Amino acid sequence: MNKKHQLTKSLAIIGAILVWFPLLLPFLFGGIRFVESGRLNIDFLIPAEIFYVPLSGSVALLWAAVRARSAAP
Repeated sequence: MNKKHQLTKSLAIIGAILVWFPLLLPFLFGGIRFVESGRLNIDFLIPAEIFYVPLSGSVALLWAAVRARSAAP
């Protein structure tokens, strides 16, 4: 039972990271670019370019939710 609970928590954490990653990435790259050149350039299309990352994160979150719901008494 503990292994199942640990896998569910891991899926939820990894899924949340994968979902937020494409949203934070443009600001990270924009900040690096700002420090290098003094101009703030943020590529707002990065989330669309790496669509499969948040898609896999949302699948992991959905899987974790289903596992958590089935483990509840």
